[in-house]
Amino acid sequence: MSGFTWIEPTSSRGSNPDSSHLVSVTVSPESRDGRSAMRLAIAIYPAGLKLTRWIKGDKVVVGYDSESKMLAIKRVANGYALSNNGGSKKSNSVRTSVPAPAGLAEMRIYRPAPGDVQLIDGMLVISLPKGE
Repeated sequence: MSGFTWIEPTSSRGSNPDSSHLVSVTVSPESRDGRSAMRLAIAIYPAGLKLTRWIKGDKVVVGYDSESKMLAIKRVANGYALSNNGGSKKSNSVRTSVPAPAGLAEMRIYRPAPGDVQLIDGMLVISLPKGE
């Protein structure tokens, strides 16, 4: 029976198949009350949670530096709550969604390489693609 070649799933809903990813970032249009605005969604995967020691329910704020194209996320007493990614109670990652900072262009799911995510003074700092 050692001749079997096992076929493993490459992805599944609600999980991150590549454990090397720490976070993902998405900026997309959102319409509420007839007004449209850009929304920034950040998912923090298990490896990122381990690095930061954050858990579901922690409060965070998000900063954006338009010159360096970097996002910073830091835990605070009053901020946006980290909740289960995708609303699933079984999810092992967390997410938050905030109004997109001015100047941050629309982007599909961006999963930075581990070298583009750093923990600096308790903040999760993410280098974004430089774009055009």
